[in-house]
Amino acid sequence: MKVDKVINNNLVRSHKDGKEVLVMGKGLGFKKVKSDLIDNSLIERIYVIECKVKRSHLDELISKIPYEYVQTTNEIITYATNSLGKINLLRRKKLWITINLHPRF
Repeated sequence: MKVDKVINNNLVRSHKDGKEVLVMGKGLGFKKVKSDLIDNSLIERIYVIECKVKRSHLDELISKIPYEYVQTTNEIITYATNSLGKINLLRRKKLWITINLHPRF
């Protein structure tokens, strides 16, 4: 995958299988520019962007989330999935955004 836009040091926007995605990983966007290759060994999560209208707003919000919040949110959702069983993918995306943005606002 190649970088389309660096959102912050830990998050970049890219394309995978013809779909726009947010790729997360510690230091993934550090010193990267558009068209640089993404180091697969740094990828922790990939989120598919489904609604282009909200993309710029989502980029802005996510860029302000501290990396520690993102890591903690991923751990919470993984724990919930393991404890409660499979969580619907749409609910998982909504949970991720809600949990990350809640402490910020």
